Amino acid sequence: MGVRYLLEGSVRRSAERLRVTAQLIDAATGFHHWGQNYDRALTDRLDLQDDITQSVTAAIEPKLIAAERLRSQSRSPEDLDAWDHVMRALAHYGRMTTRESPTAIGMLRETVARYPEYGPAHGILCASLAQASRAGETHKAMVNLREP
Repeated sequence: MGVRYLLEGSVRRSAERLRVTAQLIDAATGFHHWGQNYDRALTDRLDLQDDITQSVTAAIEPKLIAAERLRSQSRSPEDLDAWDHVMRALAHYGRMTTRESPTAIGMLRETVARYPEYGPAHGILCASLAQASRAGETHKAMVNLREP
């Protein structure tokens, strides 16, 4: 499915009690990062859902940050530099304005030229060009698709 982590769980009911089991798993390795059971009285279902959602979110956030920190240590410095360039371009792209779009496209073109083997830069550049095209934008960064 192309995901890095899976949040898996189950729900069991016994009379007026509910047990929710959740676990965070690395999709590529199967490594179990976190797991927890939540036993609650079955009262207001919406409050129960909100309570468990907040608990799970608070519990997995630090686990995800730690796992990503470890994962980044295995990346090459060039890969991390390329990733940094893409993140900077996404800051402009995310604003989705006619003023910011050419900046994002220009930055992504530079990243593709500098790191031609870094696939995410190519993919996000394509998405940026498609979005700009749908918005009816015509600017220099879009005209020549072959040059960075």
